[in-house]
Amino acid sequence: MLVLLALCAFGLGPAGAAAASDPGPSGPGSATTPLYVSDTGHDRVVRLTADDSGQRDVPVTGLNDPLGLALDASGALYIADAFHNRVVRVAPDGGGQSTVALTGLNTPTGLAVPPARTRLRTAPATAWQESHPQTLTVTGLSATLTTGRNTPVPGQPVVFSDVRRERTLCTAVTGRRGTARCGAVLHAPSAVLDRLTESLLRRGYLAGYAGTRLHAPASARGAVRADAGS
Repeated sequence: MLVLLALCAFGLGPAGAAAASDPGPSGPGSATTPLYVSDTGHDRVVRLTADDSGQRDVPVTGLNDPLGLALDASGALYIADAFHNRVVRVAPDGGGQSTVALTGLNTPTGLAVPPARTRLRTAPATAWQESHPQTLTVTGLSATLTTGRNTPVPGQPVVFSDVRRERTLCTAVTGRRGTARCGAVLHAPSAVLDRLTESLLRRGYLAGYAGTRLHAPASARGAVRADAGS
């Protein structure tokens, strides 16, 4: 899975609005999604926040015909500096620029940034059935989404299901620390609930993250215990 970008303007997200003293790229996970524009004729890159609070030049110097743009999962911005046959990296906090260690380029335009590797860590859940009415209750479904460097990934949906993905239990969005939590109360004929309960207790549940262009998909199984009072 690659992000192929050869456009001169695009929205990148999720990423946050920078303060007036920090007009550079910002890391993922905040409230607004900015628009980055390659202003080729003026040899600059412009950043416009999603809340229309104004535009600012990205703090990068020495560009000549900037074309392609790409943003990685950390919030670093990559610029195809076509006339100089190089790719420039601007740090996520706008604190500096560097040239990517590439040789032999000739008028680079398109950029591809692979999504960051992610993983899910689950916690045990609890399940029990009731007869009147026929219900199956599952509580404590939980999964924490992080990058390969253990950085939390907030604001992402996680789907909880049985391990065969035959029945979705619930969906939750990861919070600031990357954890998504939810529970489910399912109504169905007793035979259906019996099979599902047996599957959950024997095999556990599955937490699944579909991924984005910045973050790779991930999945993990979690244990399910019977409620001692059921």
